[in-house]
Amino acid sequence: MSHRLKSYIARLRTELMSVFMMAEPEVWEQVRNASPEAQIDALFKSSAIRRFICEHALGQAGYEKDGIVQRLRNGVLYQLERLSIDWDQNGYPANVLLFGRPLSNTDDAAAFLGRISDFVSVPAGIPISGPEILDLVK
Repeated sequence: MSHRLKSYIARLRTELMSVFMMAEPEVWEQVRNASPEAQIDALFKSSAIRRFICEHALGQAGYEKDGIVQRLRNGVLYQLERLSIDWDQNGYPANVLLFGRPLSNTDDAAAFLGRISDFVSVPAGIPISGPEILDLVK
């Protein structure tokens, strides 16, 4: 995963440096004029950048507001309202919880649906668990 993540960071270095400036301004100030390799290393070590990448990857995989997911156990479809992500101390997702409503009745109030590992994203067809999110980046 680290090689794939580093390649992803290298490709998006300029954009991620903008996120870095907002998330960790002190560190950004130290590396903003550094070599691209030093910037990539700093971005790779940043838990804020890992969180940003995870949230972006989840959205790209269909796990976002109004995204459609299917419960693996019974095939019921749900419309997502929001995600709740618990992060570990290194900025990796430890637990991802889904909140939403049955697609058959979108007038219902959003409620807790379950862990992300209990569902598959309908648009992408990707079942994932929290720690596997960073494996989605290419």
